[in-house]
Formats: sequence, C-alpha cells, structure tokens
Amino acid sequence: MCHMVRRRKKTSIIALFITFGIIVFLADHGDMLFNHNMVAKRLMYEESARVPLIFAGRSILERKESIDRSKLASLADVMPTLLSLCDIDIPGTVEGIPLFTEKRHEYLYGEVSEGEKATRMIRDRDYKLIYYPCGNIFQLFDMKTDRKEMHDLASDS
Repeated sequence: MCHMVRRRKKTSIIALFITFGIIVFLADHGDMLFNHNMVAKRLMYEESARVPLIFAGRSILERKESIDRSKLASLADVMPTLLSLCDIDIPGTVEGIPLFTEKRHEYLYGEVSEGEKATRMIRDRDYKLIYYPCGNIFQLFDMKTDRKEMHDLASDS
C-alpha cells in the first residue's frame, strides 16, 4: 500500500508501522477466474466480491484469541480498525466499524455500475441476495451450506 501513497504520506505510514507494528494486506475486488464460467470483477459472487483482508503485527497477536473470523467486513472498516488498534478516537461520521471489537455488521450492501450493467447485492451471515436490474433477475444463496453459490434458491420458487 505504501507504493500508492504520495511521498509526503509515506513517512506517516512508516511511522505507524514502527510505532504500532501493523501490516494490512487488502484488495478492492477479487476476480472470477473462470468460476461460474466467467472472467470478471464486477459480479457479486464470492470470488469477485470477497477480497483479501489480512491484518498482521504485534497488536493483532495480542488480540488473536478474541478475533471473530466469521464477521462480515468491508473496505470501510479498514480505517476505523487501524484507528482503534492505534488507540486513536474514531470520528462519529465514520460508517465502518473497528473489526477487533464486539461490533458487527448485520448485513453488507454492494453495488456496481448503473443501467444495463448494474448489479446489487445484500449479504448477511447466512444468505446473499444478488439483483440484476436488467432483466429483473434475483439470485439467493445459502452461504452456510453453499459457499460456492451453485444452488440458486430464488430459482426454486
């Protein structure tokens, strides 16, 4: 991540690492890589919507026993998580949550594009609903029993 930050900001990121020993590995999207016979990043299947998010370092190790890896997380959670790990107050306007606390998302909402290329998704711990406005198509998946999203419950009815 440091290589994408302007030079004047690199110093603060390096200082953050030295002081708190936090490393974050993340991406903004996945890729289908021929899963579901598709190659794309603009879909709401897990391979595209679920992206790497790894926190490492001394302050993470101190909390490892209490980490809930089943939590729903979004990129909006990265900043409040880093602030929390550094004992910095989180501004009230922040929409994300610090991931290493008891707080959790009841659901996550995602959207890509507009018009004919639009895709919408809402996901909770158990289910994911995908909506394609073009064609008014819905897909519903049980994420506990069908992690690869192969059985569309919406098409059953």
